[in-house]
Amino acid sequence: MKCVCKYSKYGDVPNEEKSFDGLDSAIYDVDVGSTYTIYGQSIFKGKLKYLIDPQDNSRPNWYPAELFDIVDGSPGRGWEFQYFPRDAKGDLGALWGYRELVRDVEHFNNLADREEAALLAFARQKAVRPA
Repeated sequence: MKCVCKYSKYGDVPNEEKSFDGLDSAIYDVDVGSTYTIYGQSIFKGKLKYLIDPQDNSRPNWYPAELFDIVDGSPGRGWEFQYFPRDAKGDLGALWGYRELVRDVEHFNNLADREEAALLAFARQKAVRPA
């Protein structure tokens, strides 16, 4: 999947498109007009987020979906999906993406925590499935 950045400041998102409260001062490390590969999607606390590596350094982050427009909606090769029934995994409702991301919730958490093994696993996925 590919998306193009519409906003790098959450405060610039029109109110009718916002799904997060209290983020108006948030500034993201994405560039308006740039196209990014989406390596995963999550529903976290009922909000859609995209896993993007904007600096292309295998250090991805989760970004609010409303910052972007989808320009290629084809899911990544080999993508999987997992739904987590309410309260089964806390705030995580669903995941789409590469196998480790979807099948191993610890990988999801470790990626967010910048654990070296998770970042290396992400880098391997990028190498196997280039943008």
